[in-house]
Amino acid sequence: MQAIGVIHIMTTTETTSSTTMPAISIIIPVFNQWAFTEPCLQALARTIPVSSGATPHEIVVVDNGSTDATPGKLKSVVGGVWENAKLTYIRFDENRGFNEASNVGAERSSGEILVFLNNDTVPQTGWLEALYAALQLPDVAIVGPKLLFPDTQTINHIGYSFNQQLGGYFPIYCERPATFPPVCKPREFQALLGACLMMRRKDFFDLGMFSIAGLEDIDLCLKARAAGKRVLYTPRAEVWHHGGATFRHTDAALIPKMGNEAFNERWPSSTLERDDERFYREDGYGVIIHSNKNVELIAEHDKAKQIFAEAERAWSSGEKQRAIDLGTASLAVYARNIAVLRKLSLWLVELGKLEEAQNFNHQIEFLAGMR
Repeated sequence: MQAIGVIHIMTTTETTSSTTMPAISIIIPVFNQWAFTEPCLQALARTIPVSSGATPHEIVVVDNGSTDATPGKLKSVVGGVWENAKLTYIRFDENRGFNEASNVGAERSSGEILVFLNNDTVPQTGWLEALYAALQLPDVAIVGPKLLFPDTQTINHIGYSFNQQLGGYFPIYCERPATFPPVCKPREFQALLGACLMMRRKDFFDLGMFSIAGLEDIDLCLKARAAGKRVLYTPRAEVWHHGGATFRHTDAALIPKMGNEAFNERWPSSTLERDDERFYREDGYGVIIHSNKNVELIAEHDKAKQIFAEAERAWSSGEKQRAIDLGTASLAVYARNIAVLRKLSLWLVELGKLEEAQNFNHQIEFLAGMR
């Protein structure tokens, strides 16, 4: 086992225990930015578990023509062992981009399971096991972790949501706290960010690998869904992600220009589901999208309470039907408010509308776990 630079190598007893996972290939495209790649590899040394089979896990670093310290650091350990994984180094003479580097890395890898990982990430303890566990759920083809900004511990990415008003796909709940309830539950998305994705080798090649026309991560996820597979976010896996480190520190002339014409032709916006409002409503929020594209969340139960307060004032002033209408409007905003359901039921009984009142009583019994 050889070290790269000043990277500290953990002993086997310090790493996670053995697991029943098959051989996993972690594919990392890089272009310069050794200052990010080094801690990423350090984190992998701490978190890759011992392989339980004959084939070891492997790390495949694909170098897009780096001119910094990266080639010298990695060439010194070609064919070596990186803690509990074999380390392979592939070098291009020019920057071919994330998508082509990932495709070549996958072709040159040997693992039954593939993980595509950005070099500006820092995987946390248990991340690999959590991703693999989620991948075993029925019909799941692609899994992604909770990606956090390292400095703020806020959400970098949990999944892409679609809203044409916001310019298409955008990272829902970006910069919310890591403990924000909506990001702490597993959820299916139309697409996930390519900074960290796990999938079966067979699925990756069956789906045609990453598109070289741009928007490759979203395209791959949409292809999986079109094939009847699920794309799943799991909060049990956490990975820190600086986000765009290579692009932020690279001359614009050296960044491959990837258009999205091919993507738009394959996935016309008219065929894509606007799903962000559904997520917000499931999580108990209304939303206002401002002219500057800032997304403001409004707690639905607070909005519903304001509407029902107006309903109670209407009832007190003798405007009985208006009170019923406002009460119903309150429930349309937040349907799980048992107090409002009870009050509406009582009002309807007083008005002699017993059948309508009984409908509300059924909802109360259901929410209270009585039915």
